[in-house]
Amino acid sequence: MAVAWGLTLAAPALHQLPTSLFFAAVMVTAFYGHLGPGLLATALSSLILEYFFMSPFKNPATGFEETVRVTVFALTAVLINSLHERRRLAEAQRRRLQDQLRQAQKLEAIGRLAGGVAHDFNNFLTIIQGRAQLVLRSLEPRDKSRSDIELIDITAGHARDMVDQLLAFGRNQVLQPKILDLDVVVADMKKILSPLIGEAIMLVIVQGTALGRIKADPTQLKQVFMNLAANARDAMPQGGRLTIETANVEVDSAYARQHAEASVGPHVRLTVRDTGAGMDAGTMTRVFDPFFTTKDVGKGTGLGLATVYGIIKQHGGHIALESAVGRGTTFAIYLPRVDEREGA
Repeated sequence: MAVAWGLTLAAPALHQLPTSLFFAAVMVTAFYGHLGPGLLATALSSLILEYFFMSPFKNPATGFEETVRVTVFALTAVLINSLHERRRLAEAQRRRLQDQLRQAQKLEAIGRLAGGVAHDFNNFLTIIQGRAQLVLRSLEPRDKSRSDIELIDITAGHARDMVDQLLAFGRNQVLQPKILDLDVVVADMKKILSPLIGEAIMLVIVQGTALGRIKADPTQLKQVFMNLAANARDAMPQGGRLTIETANVEVDSAYARQHAEASVGPHVRLTVRDTGAGMDAGTMTRVFDPFFTTKDVGKGTGLGLATVYGIIKQHGGHIALESAVGRGTTFAIYLPRVDEREGA
């Protein structure tokens, strides 16, 4: 566009120059401009060429030839611009998919490491907590050492909770899947989520029509709801709105090409949307990493969203994230739909 406008202003001075220089300048404009600016520059440049560089013709045959030449030039510039724009979009999509694949591979590697460490650590905790409980049974109620042993037992219990979250992230938990209606799960969770998020946050439930069934572990799904709701609550300290929506969706190949971990086919989508502070691009790339948190020290373990990611992946699902600073956050969870007869 800058080249075209520059030629417009300098047209009187350029009147005596060869039109080939003008052709080259316009081709550069068409090639490096995006689709809209490039096509506009082409149209503008063609008008400039015809008005300033082509003298009025008296011979109709000669004039027609000149008009055809300008038209062919303009169409060529349009074609070059369109092909370049398609190549640019394809390159951008390829880079986006590569970034998604690298992120998925990173989380996969971290998950395997975390799952292996958590499994071994869980064995140690079982011994510690088991011995502490045995000692407690043998102590008198007023024994001075009882409070210390109880603290060991409670601390080991908290550590076991963290181990369970790491196992969920590493997809090492033993699932007990059932054929479920997600709307029923959402209705049951409403009683639990309302006290969790507080009175300052309005909870909105939007249920899908004739929702399909999914095969999932109800306990793990409840953990997903709890973690997402707690994350939304922390993002809205002054209050806001938390929307939970369910719907039947058909994941097509176009969506799968945009999201490396998505699978094509019928799914049930669970959307959890808040009106909170939102996230910047850097935070979004690390939000599912275990122990990553933007909260103050001592106010979060950084395992909530990592646990959500692991549970959804273990169920064969896909989770997409959309967010912007000051515009809230949306988690869209896709779980494969199943035939109800599979429950038999």
